[in-house]
Amino acid sequence: MAFTNQFYDVVLVETPAEHLVEANDQPPYPAIGVAYIGNYVEKVCSVTPAVMDPRLGRLTVRETVDQILSMKPRILGLSSMTYNVGVAAEISEEVKKQLPGVVTVLGGFHASALPEETLREFPTFDFVGVGEGEVLFSKLVDATLSNKGTTLQIPGLWHRDKEGGRIVNQGRGEIPPTLDELGEPGWHLLDQDIIKKNCTDMVLMTMRGCPFSCVFCARPYGQIVRKRRADLVVDEIERSYERYGVRIFEFWDETFTVDKKHTQAICKEIIARNLKISWRSMTHANTLDVETAKLMKESGCMLVALGVESGDPTILKQMGKNVTKERVAEARNVLKQVGIRVRGLYIFGHPHETFKTIFRTIRFATKLNAEETCIGILVPYPGTETYQMALKGEGGYRKMSLKWSDYNKQIGNAIELKNISRRQLEMCQLLAYFWLFIVRGKWSELYKTTTASNQGFIWRAVLSIVIKILNPTGKTYWKWFSNSGTVPQHMK
Repeated sequence: MAFTNQFYDVVLVETPAEHLVEANDQPPYPAIGVAYIGNYVEKVCSVTPAVMDPRLGRLTVRETVDQILSMKPRILGLSSMTYNVGVAAEISEEVKKQLPGVVTVLGGFHASALPEETLREFPTFDFVGVGEGEVLFSKLVDATLSNKGTTLQIPGLWHRDKEGGRIVNQGRGEIPPTLDELGEPGWHLLDQDIIKKNCTDMVLMTMRGCPFSCVFCARPYGQIVRKRRADLVVDEIERSYERYGVRIFEFWDETFTVDKKHTQAICKEIIARNLKISWRSMTHANTLDVETAKLMKESGCMLVALGVESGDPTILKQMGKNVTKERVAEARNVLKQVGIRVRGLYIFGHPHETFKTIFRTIRFATKLNAEETCIGILVPYPGTETYQMALKGEGGYRKMSLKWSDYNKQIGNAIELKNISRRQLEMCQLLAYFWLFIVRGKWSELYKTTTASNQGFIWRAVLSIVIKILNPTGKTYWKWFSNSGTVPQHMK
């Protein structure tokens, strides 16, 4: 373990996956959310936290707990997604058994979407952070460690009333008007040996917020776009380039090219500094043009993930994405023209989805002919319109699971449509992969997709779909893919 100190008053942890299916369960890059909070806490509170990323460190849940305990923190911040919020609660419970005085805080998109429900469901958490966590967490640290104010009146920090157990609504956390005030992720606060060993890529954010209104997206940063100055973005790239020898970067903006002038300024700055890097991003078809794409290519862009979602015009209109098939095809052609690979992202299981609309999506994916294709099954994440629709049985949904571990795109059971069972959705997913790669003879593209640093789990995901179709109880899956290699007690 290569942390500077043995003990830390503040420990921030990215919750590990209980079982390994998707690329994000064992990524080649560190967790950016907790690193941002750690850096801001150090800058504002003059307290140096430890930032743990068990996913990058390839740690099991038990190993994660043991490492936290060894640091003896007074404040433990956990960040989780919906599918592993139960794991975060398990870690909190185990730590509190040995360190009963530790203050535990849960952050992340699930906590922001369901703060009251989360505090009621998981009493192990003392606080839940709603919204962006840098400011609210730093105020918690100041109040707890330096007695500067009270933890009970911090915007965005929900908690239970000490007398009656009532949930105290503290709204959303404060946010600065731009991202410049937040600084950059505190990569220096992570285990440096692990970064040097497992980090081949680095992620960064140039903006937060997305102006679009997709019904399956929670828009966690809101719809007002806040940006960082282009020179600060490239300063961050240069530091990671020099400090860690990283040459591959991924912009984690929800829509990287939403402000073309901002995107072009970043690209021009990379070119001006003669940085020999490669990078990826996600974007929306409506925000691409040839001029911007050319600068992206010249500055090192090797791949753009394009949210296509569906090949059915009615489904596209209903999802609120404000895009057409024709515009998607134009964007794909622009990227092909300048020599940037495209990863087409598709979803099966939209509201009012039918077999006919799914097959239209497969046909459109065939026509679009992206170099890479990823197909997920819709997850009605808390905070989205689809969550409310599924909860009420609208949009053709027959049932929705409230077991959070089911909220996984590849092997979960979050939703089922009245006219398409979950197993049938998975069969369509498998059929689409089989058709797009095997039948059409795209062997070289399949190889590139499954061996790329951030896509090495596609083979595992496809295999897990096959296993789940053949073995719905999940026993075989857990034996093959769980982090521990054992079947949970309730499945035996």
